[in-house]
Amino acid sequence: MKQLVCMCGGCQRETLFDCKCGFAATERKKVLDQLAGFDLTKPGGPEAAEKAVRDAFIRGVRRRGRAGPRRAARSTWLVPYLAIVGGLVVLGVITASFVKRGRAAAAAAAAAPGVTAADEKYADRLDDELRDNDA
Repeated sequence: MKQLVCMCGGCQRETLFDCKCGFAATERKKVLDQLAGFDLTKPGGPEAAEKAVRDAFIRGVRRRGRAGPRRAARSTWLVPYLAIVGGLVVLGVITASFVKRGRAAAAAAAAAPGVTAADEKYADRLDDELRDNDA
């Protein structure tokens, strides 16, 4: 494991033995599983085990077609921007509904009957009576 480089792409090209990422842990487990099938005490056993592990590691890298595990989609940078745009759209819809309510209230107030001459006459009479009571 000290001769195999971690291919996760996130670490600094550490060996599988030194790297602490999840990919390295998975690869270490694979190496240990492969070594379990070899008798390392016999002459030539360690060399055969090393060759088998190295070949399996290289096949694994080639099978993936690139170095390292699958990464998240490259469009993940879009998520914060889409969240901001979505928030602005929601804010715009809420603002539009408030403006619509305000315009409806203004239109209702404008459509209400205005002050008539009788209302003016009544207001003048009320003012006169209140003034007389104060004096």
